[in-house]
Amino acid sequence: MVDRSEDPDFEISSNDDLDFPASLTVLTESKQADILQRFKRESDAFYLEAKRSTVMTTAKVPYWLLVLLIILGWNEALTIVTSPIYFMLFAVFGSLGYIVYLLNLWGPIERMLRVVLNEAYNIGKDKLMESMEKVKEQGVELKALGEKKKE
Repeated sequence: MVDRSEDPDFEISSNDDLDFPASLTVLTESKQADILQRFKRESDAFYLEAKRSTVMTTAKVPYWLLVLLIILGWNEALTIVTSPIYFMLFAVFGSLGYIVYLLNLWGPIERMLRVVLNEAYNIGKDKLMESMEKVKEQGVELKALGEKKKE
């Protein structure tokens, strides 16, 4: 806030009436159209450049690596196909994974697993702290017993 009492010569001279609607116009319509056109042109250019960079950075798996994967994984594939237990497990988990993929449930499953694992971590930490307390108490008692035996 400006304190006008410090400057006695401070004076705003205005003989014109305030044209309120004209004061609301910051940019003219032609300037707005020019800025909008320039923004669209630049944003399209940035979008195309970003799209090109993602296409260029997307690496394809070499064919020789796929062949090597098939050759080295052939015995595991035969194990799954020839063993009824592995085949049923593969079929069940594969179909469940496909259903989860179709229903787009990866996000909720991930959140649920994160909560469950966090709770399991907290329970395990509490159990470990309890066992450490018991060991500490037993250690003190054993020390006391050891001192009595020496006497």
